[in-house]
Amino acid sequence: MTETSDGCLRFHEVPPHDGHAHHCAHVVVHPLDPAEAEPGRRVEVLGRPVGSARSFAELGEICRRAGLPDLDLALPGSIEWLGGDARTWHRQDVVTGRR
Repeated sequence: MTETSDGCLRFHEVPPHDGHAHHCAHVVVHPLDPAEAEPGRRVEVLGRPVGSARSFAELGEICRRAGLPDLDLALPGSIEWLGGDARTWHRQDVVTGRR
């Protein structure tokens, strides 16, 4: 893992899945889906769906299994949070506005 001049983290060991070159490692945590019976947030690594996390700890495990064992989840810019932040994992977190 190396950091580029623009602050992105570059992971050489994770090949792109779509044939296009990726400039930065990118983890996206999607919002909770109210239609899903099981709580959790869909996770993508480099644009590839890799699982659903129900906690920050599960997110770390998913990233590790996806080939990013050294990713510092607390590093600003390492994760794009959609529909909440690192403390939004259950519907009541959204309803109460907890972030």
